[in-house]
Amino acid sequence: MISALVYGNDAEFLYDKNFNVICVDKSETSKQYINEKNKNIKVIVEQFESMNFDNYDLVYSNLGIVFCNKNYIDELIIKIKKSIKNYGFFVGNFLGDSNDWNNEKNSNMKFFSVNDIKEKFKDFKIFYIAEKKYIKDSSKEKDKHWHIIEIYAQKIPN
Repeated sequence: MISALVYGNDAEFLYDKNFNVICVDKSETSKQYINEKNKNIKVIVEQFESMNFDNYDLVYSNLGIVFCNKNYIDELIIKIKKSIKNYGFFVGNFLGDSNDWNNEKNSNMKFFSVNDIKEKFKDFKIFYIAEKKYIKDSSKEKDKHWHIIEIYAQKIPN
């Protein structure tokens, strides 16, 4: 079975695709919600950035890393990349530097350019990298300007 480390609520989708899923979320409420839907998904309640990683075929983070403290994100990316098995994948997204949240109020968040992300994954084969800029309501803001950088990359051994 293919192993996947997932941050948040995408665990069930991957489980349904026959992945052995380990879900990480900082919320006990999320764990209860996921386990109510599927007791076969292992859920670790922990901050993503303070986790000890095993080895995975896939690490998937949809708006997970973006909420980690900016002082730990660079180290977290290194740990994630090391945890991915040869020929395994990282699929995730990061906040772009023109995101509305890139201000003093959110000084604990880290923002990137596409080149920053390319540099972080230069030792991987990047299949897809794209910037998404759009306006959409968020839970607390109307007409929030989003800037998301998505990446799909594979670990190729040297």
